[in-house]
Amino acid sequence: MDKHSLRIKLKSVREAVTKDDWHQIETNIQAGAIQLLQELKSTSVILYLASRRNREIATDDIMKYCLDGNIMVAVPVTTSIHDIIPSRMSQNTSLIEDKWGIPVPKELESVSGEELTVAIVPMLGADKSGYRIGYGKGYYDRFLARYPHIITIGLCPMLTLHEEIPVERHDIPLNYIVTEKNTLRIS
Repeated sequence: MDKHSLRIKLKSVREAVTKDDWHQIETNIQAGAIQLLQELKSTSVILYLASRRNREIATDDIMKYCLDGNIMVAVPVTTSIHDIIPSRMSQNTSLIEDKWGIPVPKELESVSGEELTVAIVPMLGADKSGYRIGYGKGYYDRFLARYPHIITIGLCPMLTLHEEIPVERHDIPLNYIVTEKNTLRIS
């Protein structure tokens, strides 16, 4: 199946999950991600803020854990040239929605990618080799290619975990995939 068809299928699969079931999946995945961050002794994280429009896995609990634990948090802000600028978050950061319905800081406080140790990235699905399928713009692949020291974590419900995702030359595999059932350690 090509990436375009797979994206359509994965969106449909996510939309078919009941609200209560989705909430339980999100809660379990976030708990697993927090446990992994503890194991990794993370000091800084770039963490996506979920788009409710795209029914992404929520990251509110992870954000709270990081901010309460004095872990530096940045969120990705996308640019018109298909790039990501990490912007520092705090308890007091005011948010607005971008054109895709993704919450972003009202005022940008950029952080160098060199300062980040972990990236928690959004996805539509992934495979057991660590390859993810996103929304097709390549923002994260380009960003992560510039900062290969960053440990990557994907949040993926079991129902969107596939045996194999079509891979292209520029695709960057994840180091970990957290599902509602377990954490897959890829590399």
